[in-house]
Amino acid sequence: MKKLVTAEIMKQLDKLSFEQYGIKPSALMENAGKCVFETVKKYEGSVEGKKVSVVCGKGNNGGDGLSAAFHLITDGADVTVTVLAGKDDISEESKEQLKKLSKKTKNINFISSADEFDLAGTGLVIDAIFGTGFNSNPEGLFYDVIKKINDSDCRVYSIDIPSCIHGTTGNAEDIAVFADNTITLGYPKIGLYINDGYLHSGAIDVVDIGLPKELDDEILDTRMLLEESDATGVYRKRSLTCEKKDFGKIFNFSGSLSMPGAAALSSLAALKAGCGLIKLGIPMNISASISTVYPEVMTIPLGYAQPGFTSMLAEKDVIKGYRWADALLVGPGLSVHPETKKVIKRLIQKFEPGKPVVLDADALNTLAEVPDLMNDLKADVIITPHNGEMARLCQTSKELFLLNRLEITVQKAIEWKCFIILKGTPTLIACPDGKVMIHINKNPGLAKGGTGDVLAGIVVSLLGQKISRDKAAVTALFVHSIAGQLATDKMGEASVLPSDLVAEIPAAVKYLSSLEK
Repeated sequence: MKKLVTAEIMKQLDKLSFEQYGIKPSALMENAGKCVFETVKKYEGSVEGKKVSVVCGKGNNGGDGLSAAFHLITDGADVTVTVLAGKDDISEESKEQLKKLSKKTKNINFISSADEFDLAGTGLVIDAIFGTGFNSNPEGLFYDVIKKINDSDCRVYSIDIPSCIHGTTGNAEDIAVFADNTITLGYPKIGLYINDGYLHSGAIDVVDIGLPKELDDEILDTRMLLEESDATGVYRKRSLTCEKKDFGKIFNFSGSLSMPGAAALSSLAALKAGCGLIKLGIPMNISASISTVYPEVMTIPLGYAQPGFTSMLAEKDVIKGYRWADALLVGPGLSVHPETKKVIKRLIQKFEPGKPVVLDADALNTLAEVPDLMNDLKADVIITPHNGEMARLCQTSKELFLLNRLEITVQKAIEWKCFIILKGTPTLIACPDGKVMIHINKNPGLAKGGTGDVLAGIVVSLLGQKISRDKAAVTALFVHSIAGQLATDKMGEASVLPSDLVAEIPAAVKYLSSLEK
């Protein structure tokens, strides 16, 4: 995991690097420019002869751009530098870079009107207009130049953060640069990964500009960015004397006449993610349709209300299934039939301390009607809502929830004493201790009904295998995202199905296992 910083913390770290460790801002600027140049070369290959426009503001982000321009010119690029300020208005550190750059090129333009800014024939743009400290609405020259950049066909590299994205909130005002790549300096900024920042940042590289390693201790580990290596340690070689019960017994209370597929997808995902046994509690008039097609899934045929929804007749069998299991999943495809909701509520009231439970979909929709139950869950619970379900649990509208998605989710994880996997862009894991982990998976192919059922199945499978809630949540997200990418690569974003994702779970598990070696 990488620690994420806010704009305010990053400003303090820059200050500490000078005051406590004697590292001058000009030295960091030199390093930043070189790192930007090296990252551009990593993606572009040779820059010799390529027409590059470096667009700089008056602050130190602009100075980073001037430093990058020096290295690009030295390597043979055809660079035009545009500064959106007067020569006397730029920062002192930027003036040092300008003096050095002026010995390399005279193609440096200080402009006051966007009419003087032209990208004709340009292939690459380096965005160095505003850094993480930006906190106002771009107007006039800045708005017009950014619009020209966004309207162009150029590949855009932003330095530290796309201009006009706030480093802490990730919010944009009326306009912000859409970057293809962002080269962020020193530490990843949380604003790159949330809200508008998620859409504007493109591929993100975190580069080392020489900040003292001791500064890591100044950053709290309450906001973290997940990496693949965080999902290692779960899938190890199995003992030759193992048996099915060693890998967990799962009771999956899911499915109804209108949504039997959710029960099938979550059950198969749990099995492919490694659990030893699964029993599916589903209305008896549709249970055969599952067990006939998927013989690995044992069923507990449940009493039902016509035409095929779990009824109060099923209460004893559901509680029996829960007590048999090592871990429980409730919700995928259950429906919100009045009888079914009564069974869900009765089951929740029977939860035992220490037994892991995953609540998804219609279990959450039921809880939203009796929010007080969220404060007394007793069991070791993970909930897996999407934004709409989370908004309902919080008794607010989706629109209001999305305005402060991260902080509300963290607050509720503390209040409800549970883990929350909030599906969306990005996916968040909020922990009861106030920590939040951000998982990046930019795959539109997963925007299809049923992929959440697959995730819930993977999570409960890992809990049944005695994996801790935090590790199970992290590992499940990577199994899910890797399998999703493999499926999307084969089927295409528009055509990939949740069942395709399930089929790729073994490959995802195998890949994560290979990282152990």
